[in-house]
This record gives sequence, C-alpha cells and structure tokens, in this order.
Amino acid sequence: MLSAKPIRILHCIALMKFIEYNEDEENNNIKASSNLEKIKARVARVKASEEVGVRYMQKWEEEALIRHEAKEEGREEGVVQSIKNLMKNMGMTSEEAMRNLGIASTNYDKYLKML
Repeated sequence: MLSAKPIRILHCIALMKFIEYNEDEENNNIKASSNLEKIKARVARVKASEEVGVRYMQKWEEEALIRHEAKEEGREEGVVQSIKNLMKNMGMTSEEAMRNLGIASTNYDKYLKML
C-alpha cells in the first residue's frame, strides 16, 4: 500500500495537469485569486522537485508495464480461442490449428497448457 507522501505527490501531479489544461482560460483575462497563485507556486515547486520527477517516471513505467502485460495476456487469450474454434469447427487437432495460425512450434507447449 502506498504511503501518504506518494499519494500527495500523485495528487500534485494531477493538479499540475489540471492547471496546465486551464492556463489558456486564465490567460484570457481571468484574474487569478490569491489561492490560485498559491497553488501555482506550489505546483512550480513540485515540478522543480527531482523526487517528484523520479516518482512520476517510476509510476509511468509501472503503468506502461501493466498495460503491456495486459495486452500480451489478451493476445494469448485470443490465440487460445482461435485454436479452440479451429479444433471445434474444422475438426483440427491442436497442433494442426496452431500450425494453421502460424504459431511457432516452440510455443506449442505454452498454448497446449492454456487449452
């Protein structure tokens, strides 16, 4: 479980993105309140913090890895379903189905375990 400090850092990052998104409106003659100025100053300090940059990159890399693993799992599930469909609808053996799908023979065992 994350400690409170990384969660605060993630909230600050979200706030930075929100402020950047809204800066165009602010620049169109909308006067910033003193609270907004305080927030912008805090955001500037957070942006300048090396620790925040490192944590942000770690979080980004972690999320990228999770997305990659999820995509790979989805692909494998799709291949398994295709093998099953060929076996059921075309009367093929699992090896014939994998060969017709262009699966490398080195991966046969992996997919056989998933069937």
